[in-house]
Amino acid sequence: MLRYGSVETPVGKAWVLSNERGIVTLDVGRTERRFLDDAQARFGERPARAELPAASARRVRDAARAGDGSGVDWSVFPAFQRRVLRETARIPAGTVRSYGWIANAIGSPRAARAVGTALATNPVPLIIPCHRVVRGDGSLGRYSMGKGTETKRSLLELEGALEGALFT
Repeated sequence: MLRYGSVETPVGKAWVLSNERGIVTLDVGRTERRFLDDAQARFGERPARAELPAASARRVRDAARAGDGSGVDWSVFPAFQRRVLRETARIPAGTVRSYGWIANAIGSPRAARAVGTALATNPVPLIIPCHRVVRGDGSLGRYSMGKGTETKRSLLELEGALEGALFT
């Protein structure tokens, strides 16, 4: 059974969708209705609203702070995306890696574009910190959550990853 609620994050209100195994979606910047419509299209059922208890909200914030994928139901991801997201979850806060670096790390050195696609469709940004992945030339690249690149830049600034960096 799918349940959803909301939690405040450093970049605004996030809608959180979970099943009995963990978090399956986290989204900032969409209306509740759009979030629910997307959830129903993806999982084939309409989630039930559940107020996140303080402990659950804290767990989501802690998972986002850790950025290691804790609390996520990994079974909902296709195999390639799961490999990309697990590697992305290993990037320490305050650092960035390139799409090509991730591709090499997962043993698919020619798959930088596919890595970009896997990250662009990351259903749990913040918890799996795809904002820490940038283009090979050092530019930030795109970001699908919130206000796009502006949100990505804000998250990296919060982590101190932009200090002394020459991102454009």
